[in-house]
This record gives sequence, structure tokens and C-alpha cells, in this order.
Amino acid sequence: MQSVRSKWMISRRTRSPFGQAAAQLGVLAGLLVAVGCSGKVDQSADMASPDFATSGFPDFAGSNADLAEGGDMAGMTATTLSVRKSGPGNGSVTSNPAGISCGATCTGTFGAGTKVTLTASAMSGSRFYGWSGACGGSTSTTCNAPVGAKVTASFVPTSYVAPRICPSANFCWDNPFPQPNTLVASHGVSGGDVWMVGNYGTILRWDGTALAAVPSKTTKNLAAVWAAAENDVWAVGDRGTVLHWDGTSWSAVDLSTTYDLNSVWGTAADNVYIVGTNGSAYHFDGTTWDKLKLPNNFDELQTVRGSSASDIWITSRNGRSYYWDGLQWQSVSTPSLYSIWGTALDKYWGVGDSSLYFFNGVQWNSIDVGVSAQFTSVWGFSATEVYASAASGAVFRYDGSKWTQTMTGAEGTIASLFGSAGSDMWAVGQNGTMARYDGSTWTKKSRGQGINGRINSIFGTSAKDLIAVGNNGLLMTSTGAGDWTVASGTGSNSFSKVWGLAANDLWAIDSNGYACRWNGTACTQTYVGGVNYLSIWGTSSTNIFACGSSSSVARFDGTNWLTASAGISYPLNDLWGSSSSSVWVVGSNGRTSRWNGTTWMATPSTVTSSNLYGVWGNSSSDVWAVGDNGTIIRYNGSSWSTVTSPTTKSLRKIWGIGSGNAIAVGDGGAVVRWDGSSWTLLPTNLGTNLTSVWGNSASEIWVAGEYGVVLRYKP
Repeated sequence: MQSVRSKWMISRRTRSPFGQAAAQLGVLAGLLVAVGCSGKVDQSADMASPDFATSGFPDFAGSNADLAEGGDMAGMTATTLSVRKSGPGNGSVTSNPAGISCGATCTGTFGAGTKVTLTASAMSGSRFYGWSGACGGSTSTTCNAPVGAKVTASFVPTSYVAPRICPSANFCWDNPFPQPNTLVASHGVSGGDVWMVGNYGTILRWDGTALAAVPSKTTKNLAAVWAAAENDVWAVGDRGTVLHWDGTSWSAVDLSTTYDLNSVWGTAADNVYIVGTNGSAYHFDGTTWDKLKLPNNFDELQTVRGSSASDIWITSRNGRSYYWDGLQWQSVSTPSLYSIWGTALDKYWGVGDSSLYFFNGVQWNSIDVGVSAQFTSVWGFSATEVYASAASGAVFRYDGSKWTQTMTGAEGTIASLFGSAGSDMWAVGQNGTMARYDGSTWTKKSRGQGINGRINSIFGTSAKDLIAVGNNGLLMTSTGAGDWTVASGTGSNSFSKVWGLAANDLWAIDSNGYACRWNGTACTQTYVGGVNYLSIWGTSSTNIFACGSSSSVARFDGTNWLTASAGISYPLNDLWGSSSSSVWVVGSNGRTSRWNGTTWMATPSTVTSSNLYGVWGNSSSDVWAVGDNGTIIRYNGSSWSTVTSPTTKSLRKIWGIGSGNAIAVGDGGAVVRWDGSSWTLLPTNLGTNLTSVWGNSASEIWVAGEYGVVLRYKP
């Protein structure tokens, strides 16, 4: 899977295997320069923005002004608590002490300082979705709200599924979920407005209820984000990337540097700092960005952080840091620190070289938390409430006297911690892993990041019964709602392809000569033969074919597997049939052969010598095959012919429905579609290799590939 490429461990410049998958998500377009931000807009190729697909919770949670933590208290007395319901579902909110029953009474008056417990109750056919406002985005049905605040409770139908994050106009993530790109930093102005940034220009925003992808208009890796206000957010990254959010869209700011920028932080909108490699350091005064002159600075600067405008640290990987006391910058010998947080000059915590440190005003000392851990980031709220994340997915909490360990349940290394309060904190990291803390429990908000193998084949018996198989015994199932679950007890052999008749009668062929017969819960191994099998297909439980690295095809008659030569002296890569008397195999060097119900008849292709990897047909007289370098050939009932391909990338598998709708997938995220007259390359913004495609209808199609990637195609 995708390793964390962040400022604290490994160079971010290594590309994510998912390519541009989450780089440019959403529908916002335009290139705006924020008022008061100097510099020109970078209109280079990296800023190109295709048709974006948006994802996020529908806008029924109210305006940002209403949902900011604590709410807009104008016109409210100090003892008034206001509740608002939103969403397409139905429900009510009551309070303890009594005073709110919303329903009818949505504003209550309570004694000053009263802690009011709100309880959300969904009506039949609906479910509670979450709080916004003073409850900090909690999804618990109860919320302790201070008087003088505004709170919104959202209800949705029980069948509601949150919109997915989509890397392009035609594809949305099904696994990992909600997206797979590594997230390396997070920051926000409240629990209801949190930004997360990462590899390939990934930018996500939490609005207190749901995550949404926001287009960054760059594919460069982003390393840090800092928010001064809801309409004033900065993000920085590779090769001098600087982005600014003005409340509507992100725009590029040119600092005239190509060095990687690792950190951004400030004390106010007119006091912002950026640092990066080769001594890159900049300060923004609200109007202009200027270079900082640090003493003897040729370091790879890692992070900038402080507790006030006169207490700021800039750290480096070189065992030297820089400290600002309000008058001048001083060079200070320190550990190699890549994450720090503090409340005052003599109360700073830092992470460096996988260790945890504390600064007492005189020197940085290593901290022993009692267990072995590789620390990655630190965040806090006070001198007696500090959190540090570890590569294992653990988070350690300091209460002023000791450190205790909790587990987030994250499936990858945590790169960053951020929270608006100790009862509302986010952990994000490797392969899009994320978890949220409510003060007592971490809840995993992502899934599928722990799938390390490549998916070699995806199949289904309906849109609600999906199966995918792959390397090292990987077998996972889904109900079609993005809920992929990895099965156990499937062995360690690598599955090549899966096919079946029903959800409880599926066959997965493997590379060691065995077939797993899956009954919906368990796998029964059957020996097929001593061949590296690559494909399986059949018409019934007594007529199943398998082919692979030899020139023979195995056939299961309900009792035994029997082999017969396909008449091709080359490895066979895939097979498909329209009936028991019309089955095709394709293989290396452009070779094809056809089963007529009695024998195999080789039909050497004279139109290509490319290796063929996938075959599918609409009928016995309308068959397609795909292969190396974008090769596409078609059989018309009597002969094969080449068809113009829109890609030179190797195509691995093909599937379709009817004569005018076929999809082929391949290397580098290539997806091409046949519309009845020509093949068209579909934009995916992916870099990962795709290995399989299957659909239930023209509007229900899934593609899969390396790193456990599954995407759903939406025409």
C-alpha cells in the first residue's frame, strides 16, 4: 500500500500508487486570487482542471455562520440555547433539564452556566446523522451543549448513503473508503470546519457532518494546511506549491521558488509563516510574502509552530532550529524535529527521529512513555492535555503527569493530529486512513486501507453481491454499498480470476493449480492441475473451463477436471463464452482458439502479434479481445480485425453489456469505453494499474486493481 510520504519520516516526493486519484476532486472551478494576497496565479499545466465530481453531505446543515462552534450569538441572551433540525429525515430533539422539545419548541432558556444535555430521536424510517455547531460534529445521539449556543441536529432516511468522493466525473471510490491517498496534515477553525491535505493535491473538508472533496487544482503533494478563518486557509507542498482558500475556491500563490515547502502556520491572518527545504522561509504580513533571513540557514526546515507572535519555533532535520522571541531569530541546537506543539516558551512537546521530546525552557529532553513507539506527530490543548501519534495507529495522551496509550483503529500510519477540543479530534495518515476521537473513544472513519494485495478479478451475481479476489489469498465481498469485507481462511495462494453462478456458488482459480469454491462464507479447495491458472468461466456447475500458463484448457464436468489442448503453443490468459458450444480463449502472441462444444479449434490471429489478456463478447459472432499497448481486436463471426484504440497502455480485461456498451481497463489507470461506434478514453485521474472490470448493468459497473482499489463507474 501507499507509504506515508511526509515531513516526518519519508520524502513526500515519491508518488502515490493511486496517481492523481484524489488530486482534483469536486466541481469548483475558476482561478481566483484572494484579495490581499500578493503574487501571481500559477496557470501551468498542473492547474488544469477536468470536469470534477463532487462528494459531500447535501447542504441541509445550514450556513457556516450558523454552524460555527458556539454559533452566532447575536440577538440571543446569555441563557438561551437554540436547536435547529435539518436534513431529509425526520426526528426530534429534547433537553435535560427540560425546556426544549423540538418538535415545536426549539429554543430554551436556562440558568447561566447550565450544562444542557440534548438527545436526538429519529422517527420511523429515519436515523440520526450528526450534530453541528456547539456539539462539534458529534454523531452520538446525545450532546452536552452550553447555553448561549446554537446547535443543529441532522436526520436522514435509513437508506441514506453519504455521497462518495470521486476522482473524476465518471468514477467514485468504493475501496478504500472514502479515498486512498495519504493525508499528511489537518487543521481547522472549529470542530465543524476541518481541512485535510495530502498526496496528489488531495484536499478534503469536514463540515461538521460529512467529508467533501474540494478541488485543489494541483496534482503536487501537499504537506501542510493552516486555517486563520473559514475564508482564509493556506496549504503548501512540493516544488513551491502555495494555495489559498478565500471561502469559495483554492487559488495558487507564486513565491518564485521550486523548493518543497513543508509547513505553514500563523498567529493571525496578517502573521503567517511558510518553511521548506534548502532554508526556504517566508512571512506574510497580510499583504505581501517576504523571505525570512534566518542565521546560517541552509537547512531542510521541517515545521513552524508557536504559542504567540513572540514565541515561534522553526525546526529542521539537521539538528538545528530557529527561535523567534519577538525581536530576533536565534539559531538553537535541537534534536531533528518534524512536529512540535506548545503553550509557552517552557512548555513544548516535539517529535523527531521517531522519538518524543519535551522542552523545559532550557533544553529538549527525550520522553519515555513506557512502551516502544515510533512517534509521528504531536498536538495539544493545554499543558495537561497533549496527544502524540505513533506509526502503529496508537495515540498517547498526556494528562500533566503521565502518558497513556489508546488505539485509533487506524489501518495505516498516522501522520497528523488536529482537534478543536479534547472531545473532538482527528487522526489522519497513510492511504487515507482517518479516525475521530470524542474524548473517550476513537472511531475509525475510513475502511479498506489495510488491503495490501492487488485485486486481480472482480465479479458479481447482482449489484448487491460482489466479490473480488487477488494476491496472497485475498478474497473480499461487498453488498454494493462500498462495504468491502476481507474473508479469512482462504489460504495464501494468489487468486487470478473469479466466476460463479450464485452468491453462494463461486469459483476462484489460483496460480498454484487450485480452485476455491466459495459458498458465501467459506472456501473449499479443489485441485485442478499443475498449471498457473489465470482465468475461469462456465455455463453451469457441470461445465466450467479454466486456462493458464500452459496451452491446455481444463474443464470441470461436475466431478472431475479434465484437460485438453487448445491448439495453441502459447500461454492462455483469459477465456469467455456465449454458450456451452462457443467458448473463446486468448493468449500470448495474439493467439486465439474456440471451443465448439466438442473440440478446440485454433484460430491464429493474423491481425496482431501482441499478447492478449482479456476477452468478452456480446454474442458468438461479436467478440472483443484486448492486450498489450492498447491492442483491441474484434471478431465478427468469421474473422478478427483490429479496431482503433485511444490508448497505448496495455489493456488487461474487458466487459460489456449489449453491442454498444463495453469497458476495458488496463495499466496506469487506463479505462476505455465502446459506445457502439468508437472507443473513447475515460479520464480517471489514476496512476495505479487496473486489472479487472465487471458490471450488472450499464449504470452499475466496477473496476479494480492494485492496492485493493475498487472504483464504481457512473456513466
